[in-house]
Amino acid sequence: MTGSLLSRRGATGPRPIAIAVLALFTVATALAAAPAPAPAQAPAEPAFSMEVIRTDGVEGTYVSQANPKVAAQVWDIEFIGDTAYVAGQFLQVVLSTSDWSRVDQPFLAAFDASNGKWDPSFRPVLDGPVWALDQLDGTLVAGGEFTAVNGLARGGIVALDPATGATAPGFGAEVDRPFSDLNAVVRDIHTHGDDVYAVGNFSRASGAGVTMEASKAVRFSASTGEPDTAWTPVLAGRSGWAIDTNGNGSRVFLGGEFTYVNGVEGTELFAAVDGTTGALLQGYDHGFNAPRRSQWPLGGIVYDVAVAEGKVFLAGAEHFWETRAVSDGASVNLVLEYQGNWFNDTQVVELEDGTVYIGCHCLRHRGYANHDIDPATDTITGTLTAGMAGGDGVWAVATAPDGCIWMGGDLRGTPDLYGAPDDGRLRWVGRFARFCQPGGPPPPAVTEQVLLPAGSDWSVLAEADWPQDWTEPNFNDGAWTAAQAQFGYGDDGEVTLVDDSARPAAVLGRTSFTVADPGAFEHVELDLLVDDGATVWLNGDLVAAHNMAAGTLEPTTLASAGVWGQAERERHTYRIDPANLVAGENVIAVSVHQAFTGSVDLGFDLEVSGSTIEVDAFDTPPSISIAGPAPVIVELRALEDANRYLVGTSAPPAAWTQPGFDDGDWEAGAGVIGFNESTGIDTDITPGAITYYLRATFDVAADQASLPATASVLRDDGVVLYINGTEVGRDTMADGLVTVDTLASSFLWGRAELAPAEFIIPASLLQPGRNVVAAEVHQAHPDSADLRLGVEIRSNP
Repeated sequence: MTGSLLSRRGATGPRPIAIAVLALFTVATALAAAPAPAPAQAPAEPAFSMEVIRTDGVEGTYVSQANPKVAAQVWDIEFIGDTAYVAGQFLQVVLSTSDWSRVDQPFLAAFDASNGKWDPSFRPVLDGPVWALDQLDGTLVAGGEFTAVNGLARGGIVALDPATGATAPGFGAEVDRPFSDLNAVVRDIHTHGDDVYAVGNFSRASGAGVTMEASKAVRFSASTGEPDTAWTPVLAGRSGWAIDTNGNGSRVFLGGEFTYVNGVEGTELFAAVDGTTGALLQGYDHGFNAPRRSQWPLGGIVYDVAVAEGKVFLAGAEHFWETRAVSDGASVNLVLEYQGNWFNDTQVVELEDGTVYIGCHCLRHRGYANHDIDPATDTITGTLTAGMAGGDGVWAVATAPDGCIWMGGDLRGTPDLYGAPDDGRLRWVGRFARFCQPGGPPPPAVTEQVLLPAGSDWSVLAEADWPQDWTEPNFNDGAWTAAQAQFGYGDDGEVTLVDDSARPAAVLGRTSFTVADPGAFEHVELDLLVDDGATVWLNGDLVAAHNMAAGTLEPTTLASAGVWGQAERERHTYRIDPANLVAGENVIAVSVHQAFTGSVDLGFDLEVSGSTIEVDAFDTPPSISIAGPAPVIVELRALEDANRYLVGTSAPPAAWTQPGFDDGDWEAGAGVIGFNESTGIDTDITPGAITYYLRATFDVAADQASLPATASVLRDDGVVLYINGTEVGRDTMADGLVTVDTLASSFLWGRAELAPAEFIIPASLLQPGRNVVAAEVHQAHPDSADLRLGVEIRSNP
C-alpha cells in the first residue's frame, strides 16, 4: 500500500502504471562511521545485465480487509531446498503452457526453484491471504489474515509440511482480535534460534495452553508455539509491518504504521526494543526521519526492515529508503531522490547471502533498476534495467539455491522475456519473475531416455474380429502371436512377417515398458514408422493417430491415404503429455490400418522416449472411439423425472442416504447439477456451501440384479457415493468421518473435472426394482468458484 498510488486514486481517468524497481546493496563487513547525511542523489551507474527466465505464475486478487486498496498479488517468497513458496492474496495458479490453464490454489503455492513450474503436490487450504513466510526446523511458517487452515480453525499463523501443505504438528501458535469485527493480521514473521517473532494487527496471542494480551507484536516458542509472556512491547496505532533482530538477538527492530511503542513519544513508525523484555532501548534514535506526507495519517510508513553488518535498512513510504546504525539508530544514509526524480515508495528490504535487496514501485523509467551499492560509501557501482512493468511493484524478494533472484508483487510483463525482440508489447509475467545471470543458471541437462526402443518385441493379432478391451492395460494378449518390430508384410524392412493370407484391413499390436519416475520428463516422444495409418493407445488412452480420421475405430476402418515409396521409410514424431505415464509398467496398444482393401503391404515400428525438454504444446489426437459391445445402461431417473438435491447450509438428517428417506422438500433438478462450469451442467444450482447432496432412484430388472454394476460420477471436487444406504466409494476425499463442513482433499481442474470417477457396485447391494443412489460432493475451498455432480449407473454384462 503506497502513498503515491493512494494519492492518485481519487483523480479521474485511468490509474497510471507504476514501474517496479529492485535495488541491490552489496554489504560490507564494516559500518561507515558518518553523521546523518543530507538526502542523497545517486550518480550515474554502469550497467550489468540479467535475464527473465520463464515460470508459471499466479493471478486473481482477493479483496482483503487488511489491504483493500493494494493490487499486489504476491507478498512474500521463501525457499526451502529446491522449492519456492509464493504467498499473497492471489486466487489461482497459472500454468505457462499453450492453453494458459488456471488452477484454484488461493494464497499459497509452491514452484520448482530450478524451472519455475508449479508443484501440484503442495496444496494447503487457507481461507484468507498469506502476507509473510519463514522456515522453522524444516517446516514452512506462514502468517496472514486467515482464520482456518486445512479445514480447522487457525488464527493468523501456522506451520505447514513443505511437501504437502498439511498442518505440521507441534507449533500451535495463534493470534486474534477478540474485540474487533476484523480478522487478526500477521504481516511479518522472523525466526531467530528458538524464537518465532510476529508483528501485525492483533491484540491476543495463544499457544500450548497459554493465552496473553499481545499488542501487535509477539514472540512464540519455536517448538510449541507458546507465546513468551516476558517479551511484551506495546505498539499503539494501526499496525506493525516489519520485524528483524541483530545477530545475537539482543535487539529487535520494529517497523510499521504505529503511533508509538511502549507509550513513549518519538517512537512512531520505527523503534528498537530489548530482545529479552521488549522494553525500548535507552539512548536509541527511534522514530521516522523521512519527510512527512499529508496522504498518510502518521506522515509515512515503514514497510520493511532488515539488519545487515551493523546497519538497519528501512524501506517505506513516502518515497524513501534509509540505513541506520544498529548501535544507536543514527541515520547513515537517507535516500529521497534518484537522479532528480522521485524514487517512489520502497516496499521490501531483504538480506540474502551478504546482499541487501530493496524493491519498490518507481516511475523513473520503464524497467527495474537493480543497484549494486557499496554501503561504506553509499555509491552505486552498477545497475540493471530489465524492462519489467508493474502496478504496485515489488513486495517480495528471495534468492534461489541456483543464484537466481525471484521477485514478486504486482508484476505484469516485460518486453524482452524469453529473448523476444523489443516490439513494444509486454510478454506475460505471472505476478512474480525469476531473474538469472545471462547464460545461467545453466539449464537442466537435456536428457532423453529411451523407454521403448525401436525393434522391440510385440504381441500381434491379424484377424478380422477384435476382442473387447484390447487397448486396456490388463487385457490378456497371451494367445496373440509374438513378433519383433518392424512387423508387417509386403515391404523390405520387416523383421517379423505377419500372416497376410487373410489380409485384414487392420492389425493389432501390444507391448509394454517400465518407467521409474514419470515426473522426470517434460514430454514423451513417440517415433512411428507406419504404412499406412495407425492409432496408438497408452495405458488405455488414445495418445496419437497417424494418417487416421476422427470417428469410430473398427476392424474395417481404413487409413486416410496410401503411403508408398520413400514415405514408407519415414518416421513421424508425436509429443505427448507425460501425465499419461504411470510409475511401473506402461502398456502400449496399436492398430495399424491399410489405406484400401487388398493392399499388398503393411508395416509398423515404434520408439518411445522421455525428454526433459519443455514444449509449448502436446500433440492432440483426433477424436476416435472404439466400437464394441455396448454396455447395458440402467437409466438413472428419479420420481417425476427429477433428481433431488440439497445445498448443505446445514447437515441433512442422518438417514438421508437410505431408501426410505423422504426427500420431498429437497430441490428438484435433472441430470448433472452444478454451477460455473463451462460445459456439461444440466441444472444450475445456487452456490453457498461446502457440501451439496444428491438423491435419485433407478430401476433394475430382475435378470440384472445379480450382476455387478458400475457408477460413473462427474464431480468437482470430492465425492462420496452410496447405494441403498451403503457407501461404495469416495474420490478426492480423506478417509474417516465426513461432515457438512469437510473439505475435499484437493482441487480438480481441466481434464480431471470431465473424467468421471468409476465405482464398482457389488451385486449384493442391488435389488430387483427400485434402488436409491445418493452422493455428496465437497468443495476443496470454501470460496471455490465452481461445482459439478452427476451420476450414471450401468450394469456390467
